[in-house]
Amino acid sequence: MTTPSPQSNQLRSQLEPCIRSLPANLLYDIAGSLFTGIWKNLEAEGRSVPTLMADLTGLAAGEELDALVTRVLVNDFKNWCLTHAWRVAGLKSVMNLIRCSDAETLQEMHRSRQSAIFVFSHFGPKYAVAPAFQHLGVPIAMFQGILPPALNKSDVEQFAAQLPGMEYYWINDRSTNRAMHLKRAVERLQRGDMVATAIDAGHGEVLMDTVFFGHQIQVARGAAVLARLTKAPLIPLTLTWGEGWTIDVRIHEPITLPQSTPLNGPEIDVALTHAAVRFFDNYLRNAPEQLRLDRIARLITKPRAN
Repeated sequence: MTTPSPQSNQLRSQLEPCIRSLPANLLYDIAGSLFTGIWKNLEAEGRSVPTLMADLTGLAAGEELDALVTRVLVNDFKNWCLTHAWRVAGLKSVMNLIRCSDAETLQEMHRSRQSAIFVFSHFGPKYAVAPAFQHLGVPIAMFQGILPPALNKSDVEQFAAQLPGMEYYWINDRSTNRAMHLKRAVERLQRGDMVATAIDAGHGEVLMDTVFFGHQIQVARGAAVLARLTKAPLIPLTLTWGEGWTIDVRIHEPITLPQSTPLNGPEIDVALTHAAVRFFDNYLRNAPEQLRLDRIARLITKPRAN
């Protein structure tokens, strides 16, 4: 019998309280997904989680790297649980996890009809973005790409219908097009409403190169285009795992450019997008435990930035 490593014992001690608080049927569902999901795929490709994290962060083998890997695995387990909890136990089960220290600010923005474009990145409990706003009673239009296997479009739209003004723009839906979604978003912002979109999404016909965690990636400029067309602020939104099952939601200072820099329309879009990506790059370097394994696996396949 193999003796568990100190890291394995540490991971187990942190996971056990999470596991014990879940209903049995949900655990079985999650276990099946985990063993056929990203963890198994990484091992099959010969890429262990410590190797991935060391490559990305530059940490050498040792206690600091082991502790980070443990936190990443615990949070990734929570990410898997999150979407299954939504499907099995309903939207309210996710909404009950939300803690937002900026709730009053967001609610006042809604009451006073302050338009805003909230941008987030694909880390942490990203599928809780819409439930977070719904929990706060602040309707948004959500640019949504691919849903996780545990969720489907009709269920998500039924949840959204519970709060007037909540809607989804399905950017991968062939029955619509991105130009239509852009037009609807512009009209919404001009009315004083809000939209949310991922800044590091790779959807769209016009993509631009940028750098994230030392790797070259391609992202869409849609959020920056909306900001330029409507003058609405581009506001970073972060969702991170706190203690236990708590999801901490924060809004940050709007992304701005130096006024002294003369730029035309497309140049503004590029500069704003670079600035937003840099914000999340800096944020995650201070909170690397929020990185998702599926995103890490994709990121390290991208070329290194010079």
